[in-house]
Amino acid sequence: IDAQPFTLFHSNSWTTSEQFSHELRFNTQLGKANVTTGVYHYTNDMLYHERRELPLTTVYADINADGTPDLLAAGIYQDGGGLHETSSLGAFAAVDYDLDDQWTLSAGLRYTREEKDVQISSMNLNVSSINSGFIIPQGPACNIYEANDCNFDFVDNKTWSNVSPKVGVRFRLDDDTNLFANWSRGFRSGGYNLRNTADISTPELREANGPGPFDEETVDNFEVGYKGDTEWGRFNAAAFIMNIDDMQREVSLPAPDGSLIQIIKNTAEATIMGVEVDGMFRITDNLVAMFNLGLIDAEYSKVIYDLNGDGVVDQDDEELEIPRVPEITYSVGLTHDMEVSDWGLLTNRVNYSYRDKTFYTDNNLGYIDDQKILNAGIDLQNEDGTWVVSLFGKNLTNDVKHGNDTQLSFGTFAPLTKGREYGVEFTYHYY
Repeated sequence: IDAQPFTLFHSNSWTTSEQFSHELRFNTQLGKANVTTGVYHYTNDMLYHERRELPLTTVYADINADGTPDLLAAGIYQDGGGLHETSSLGAFAAVDYDLDDQWTLSAGLRYTREEKDVQISSMNLNVSSINSGFIIPQGPACNIYEANDCNFDFVDNKTWSNVSPKVGVRFRLDDDTNLFANWSRGFRSGGYNLRNTADISTPELREANGPGPFDEETVDNFEVGYKGDTEWGRFNAAAFIMNIDDMQREVSLPAPDGSLIQIIKNTAEATIMGVEVDGMFRITDNLVAMFNLGLIDAEYSKVIYDLNGDGVVDQDDEELEIPRVPEITYSVGLTHDMEVSDWGLLTNRVNYSYRDKTFYTDNNLGYIDDQKILNAGIDLQNEDGTWVVSLFGKNLTNDVKHGNDTQLSFGTFAPLTKGREYGVEFTYHYY
């Protein structure tokens, strides 16, 4: 995890899952109305086991006769995870009604009922010592994956139900151009956190930092837009406003042993407004330009959880930036195709993309710098498309990128992604 050549903070995890889903759908045309109805059923039985290896912790036995400590073990293992069962049942109906050749009204409704049962083993309660590769139990060490012998200190179940409506309208300017507007409400399932490392020894601590349950997150989305295809290319544009209620966040806090306490909570209400445009323009018969642009303004409207960790929920929490929401993203690119006699098709491509700086953690201490990425390549494809040889270069400006910025008790770590890359790739399609 820490991206070091030696182990400071290492973790392995294993997951086994058995899922079953079934959908029965009926569709028919009733005059000017296209009607779709159906039911959906889903179950998932999952087992998750995580092990965190933390050699920063040193355990000693008795003091020797010469006054030196007798080293018993260097470092600890934390084991935990749990069993998670999900059952979900949904019923839905949608109607598209053509008022005339240009106007279409749409409406839909879905009802979902979910039930979740969990048995969770907290990692801070299942600790073993590491000594030259041997594991010396210090407490109720366990192995969920192999033996399922963990002490499940949290057992719970809960049922949620949700209604998701959608209404919209579409106007056809012509066969290739549409204007649209719609409102929809969606939800993100409630649930439990199987990666518990927080102290939940008292009812107060269990309520504040326990594995759950956390409630559903709901989103109301209002959107208007344009989609059009022409002889010279394609252009799409949309503007949207999203109102988020009971926002689910994984709040990461440093633990005393050097690892992380990761708590999933409903933290806030928020509003996100944005504009997105993308297009493709044919400059010549062989040269095509592509672009996309995204502008986003996001802010909390109400905070119900202590995001900055100062012990109170107040205006300081509301003034924090919502993590991982860049204000500006864009990319531009060119693609040139040229037929090569007796060979096939030669394609040259270049693309530049930009993403604005974003905060990584909810307390805004961790952040990710803006990223500027230049990629290019040449592809040679034979006439029947059975093989392609590609020369490619990625991150040609060698821009320094890191994937996250996680706060730990002894500092931070931000693993780097790859720098400049060159390569050759051969692809063969067998028919």
